[in-house]
Amino acid sequence: MEEEAKALLEEYKKSGDPDIGDELIESLVAARRARWEESTAQMNLTHSSRKGWALLRRLGASQRPPSLARPLVLANAVVSHLVRVAKAPADKKFEKKVRDSWRQAHRNPTADTPDPISSAEVVSALNRMKRGRAPGYDNVYPEFLKHLDPKAITWLSIFFSRVITEQQVPGCGGRQKS
Repeated sequence: MEEEAKALLEEYKKSGDPDIGDELIESLVAARRARWEESTAQMNLTHSSRKGWALLRRLGASQRPPSLARPLVLANAVVSHLVRVAKAPADKKFEKKVRDSWRQAHRNPTADTPDPISSAEVVSALNRMKRGRAPGYDNVYPEFLKHLDPKAITWLSIFFSRVITEQQVPGCGGRQKS
């Protein structure tokens, strides 16, 4: 069979005749079918099923593309999640607790001003976070934060440093709809 397909291929290359091309394709299909029948006829599943299962795994892998180890995080998915979180109802008790503890810390300031938070400290804190945990009050999962790029980590370190030095947490950037 293989010799016939080779001869037909050479003839098709020389002439370019579509009829010879069709004959070549039919020859290749017949050769593939013969190899399949030969390999399945020689398989003895009563003695050892290992070869059979290996063949089935190979066939299944050819039918579906390989899956990624972890799902891709798309920018649009992150944005839509953050928009949903921003629209979530506020927890009044938690906000009051945070506000009270902030006021108490603000009334009793320490004599020395803290050092700015470095990007290395942010990276260290992110590395200590455990994966697969529930999101915090902002509904942001740890996996999202662990995949931040260096530019975002630098922004976070500047943001946290400003919150500490200015002793003020910025409000929401957009206007609230009532």
